[in-house]
Formats: sequence, C-alpha cells, structure tokens
Amino acid sequence: MIERHAVHDWRWHTVRHLPVAGRVCRVWWHKRLLACTGGCGTFVERTPSISPGTVWSRAAARSAVAMSADNIPIDRIRRTFGVAWNTVMRAVRAAADRITPLAPTRVGIDETVMTTGRLTTRPWRNFTSFKTYWLANDSYGSWHARREMVSEVFDPIHQRLEEREDSVAYNPGIVEAVTSHVQLGWPQADAEIEQIRRSFQRARSPLEYREVGLACVALLEVLSEVCYQRDRHLYDGEEEPPVRNTKQRLSRVIEHEFADRDLGKELGRLVKRAAELSQAVKHSPTRSRVEAGITADTVFLIANILRRLTPASPE
Repeated sequence: MIERHAVHDWRWHTVRHLPVAGRVCRVWWHKRLLACTGGCGTFVERTPSISPGTVWSRAAARSAVAMSADNIPIDRIRRTFGVAWNTVMRAVRAAADRITPLAPTRVGIDETVMTTGRLTTRPWRNFTSFKTYWLANDSYGSWHARREMVSEVFDPIHQRLEEREDSVAYNPGIVEAVTSHVQLGWPQADAEIEQIRRSFQRARSPLEYREVGLACVALLEVLSEVCYQRDRHLYDGEEEPPVRNTKQRLSRVIEHEFADRDLGKELGRLVKRAAELSQAVKHSPTRSRVEAGITADTVFLIANILRRLTPASPE
C-alpha cells in the first residue's frame, strides 16, 4: 500500500538501539516523507520497531525496563543506552502502569504469622479495622502519632531480632585469641571482662552503651594495677603515675616487656588509642551499638597482649 504514494522528501531519524560490545549504538534511519494520493498532504513512513518521534527503539526501551526490574540504577541504564534520565523513567513508569494493582487484605503483616500466633495480635485484622484504629489514635494528619504506631508494632520485633543475633554471636572466649586459655588468670580482670559482656548483651540505648565504655575503662584500670610493677617499669627520676593513668602505665609495660623496642612503641600507641576510645564511649550520650562493640573488642585485645607479655604468663 505504501508504494502507491509518491516520495515527497526524505527525513533523517536517529534512534538509540541495543548496545553493541558494551558501547552505545545509534541507528540512522533515512525514512521517506510520502505524499498522500488522496490529496490529504504528506506523512512519514513508520515501522513497528520504532515509535514516532522517539529517541530509542522499542527493543532498547524493553531492555531498559528489564534492567530496572533487576534493581540496576537509572543513571547506569541511561548511560548504557545513551539517553536522558527522564527517558528511562518514562519507560519504567509506563511499564509499571500496565501492572495490575494489588488489593491486599492485611496491612504490613503476614497472614500466616498472625493466624499461628507467632506475633503479638494487633487491634486490626483487615483494612477496615486498621482504618478505625488509625483514626482512633489520631494518626490522620499527625506524623508523631504515626511514628508512635510504627514503633509500637515493630520495636518488639527489632528487639527480639537483636536478642537472637546476640545469642547466636555470643562467644564466651576473649575475641577468639590464639591462646588455649579462655581466661586471663587474673580474677579481678576476668570479672571485669564478664561485666563488659553482660553490659553489652543487655545494652539497647545510648545510655546503656555508655555503661559498656565505663566497664572498659574499669578493665583498663585493673590491668594497669596488675601489670605495672614499680621495680620493673618505673625509670630513674620518674614518679609512679596513678592507677587511673592507664595510657602511661600500660604503654610503659608493653614498651618495656617487648623485645623489639620499635614494635613495642607502636603497640604502646595502640594502648593509648584504646584508652581514649573507652573514655569517648564512656562520656558520649550518642554512641551506637557498633561503637560500643568495637571498643570492647579493642580492650579485650589489649588484655590478651598484656597477658602474653607479663613474666607470669603461661605462654
């Protein structure tokens, strides 16, 4: 049918197609501008592979939508095909509009979990009862009320997950040291280590994480009292530092007992940083669980080093 119309002119149309060897592929289509035999004017020939006026082929658009379904960033997709960010988003949104919307019967909670009683029962069972609960708790137009509702539902779940994680990850040894001994052999220091473990296991708030820092400081002071010996570590002309001065006393122990003086000084700096970290966690009201755990692990490491270097150490 199209051959019946005379060619009036030619037009160039550049479109992006599927990438070739990882490079953007452009197709130049020299298409015909045809004159209508019925005298209605001119029109441009079309092909099912390319939409009129588009900047990329239908195959490229379908491939981009498939990439977005695999959670590939839009910016990466648009660089792959050499098109604009908005072009990719329009294709993704058009594909999403063709998906049949879901009609859930429950809001945010698996039905199997609710019916088997493995989760605390909530005052709603379907959307209607949830909306009633929503309005009764002034959640309409109030972000504070919404946060309180979410916290009431999910905080117990998060707490149970954290407790489960801690119970699985709990290790009665001292940070998996290479020594076969599970205790230092210094009763007071071993008691402080157990206190750190207990504090960390039950800690759930920044205030409780400060208690972990306080326990770490207490352990360093015990090590300072046990390991520092006046006749071995106090040099001529010096005054003995107080027990609470853990940085000076413990770094001197390591520097003195270590055969390699240069390495001993490096380990002495590690002791000082561990003491500073413990004090920081002890005094800060905004510390997290990760910071408290790293501080405890670091202090345990210092305890193992000191136990290995002391003359009475079994190894």
